Amino acid sequence: MKANHPVVRVLLWCGIFSFLGLWGSGDTVFVKDKDKKSRKIEGKITQETDLLVTILDYEGKSQVFQRSDLIMLTHAKSKIDAYEEKKAAMENTADKHYELAVWCKENKLNFLVQKEYDAALALNPDHEKTRAALGFKKYGDKWLTEDEYMKSQGKVKYKGKWMDKTKASEAGYVEPVTFTFTAVYAGDCTKKDFADLAKRFQQGDEALYNAMEGQLYISKITIKDKTPKGDIIIKNLDSDSIAPGVFGNAAVPYDPNMTWPDYWVKIGGKFMMITFIHEFNHAIAGSPDEADQSCAMGGAFEATTYCEVCWGRLKKKYPHFKHPRPKKDWDQLPELQIEIVDQ
Repeated sequence: MKANHPVVRVLLWCGIFSFLGLWGSGDTVFVKDKDKKSRKIEGKITQETDLLVTILDYEGKSQVFQRSDLIMLTHAKSKIDAYEEKKAAMENTADKHYELAVWCKENKLNFLVQKEYDAALALNPDHEKTRAALGFKKYGDKWLTEDEYMKSQGKVKYKGKWMDKTKASEAGYVEPVTFTFTAVYAGDCTKKDFADLAKRFQQGDEALYNAMEGQLYISKITIKDKTPKGDIIIKNLDSDSIAPGVFGNAAVPYDPNMTWPDYWVKIGGKFMMITFIHEFNHAIAGSPDEADQSCAMGGAFEATTYCEVCWGRLKKKYPHFKHPRPKKDWDQLPELQIEIVDQ
């Protein structure tokens, strides 16, 4: 019998891998996405019923699909199966958990790597290989990362180098102000929606950093769907506005200790950069709209900076800020951490 049909070839290969005790791509489901495109998810099927299929993917996320949405489903031994077999057969020692963490990393089971490092350290807090893998060094009787050690010595990192605060300030260093936010959308997001929002927030963070002359940025944003309340509310995924003629809105000046009314900033899913830096200055410093059209608070679409009046308010809020600040003194903008919570 010739295995010319693609589905037949898949099933034959799955049988061969299972017979040899090896793993291929693992269990695989091909699902119809809501944008009518097919999507492939690989991992380990953990539950099957007549109506639903649950698969644990290789990023550690458990996904549930209706059978009616599946285009095809195949079974094969997965890397997760291999991991579970290795763990069941090994000795419960720090060395073995470290070795399993290395195996998980090599096989791109990243969601299990930290779990095994943690298990190794629970058995032996001084396990040198695990500590080294996590970026720790021993200083006296304490395990610290280089950053932790340098900060404990009162040093700051400026342009890739650790130095005394006084020396760094003389060189142009300003201690940056950072924020972490949760951005929410009340409806359901596709993977493409999340990717588009992540890219736009990265661009918004860069625009804000430039407007603040390298002294303020967003360190992390968590993007959630099916969530009505959060720091940043995203309205109208396919629009740059939250309502006809309204590009954005800021509710109150930001205070991480306050109880939110139900939002802090509202923006459209395809928000313009001017909207982003405009609304954030409303919220961060309580700056009102300005008549100066060269200022981002004046509302001109091409504006990318703040006027002297705005800077007066910003420096009142953050007295250590410098303005004007030459671009040569700016540090490199750290990469924005983005967490996606697909609900």
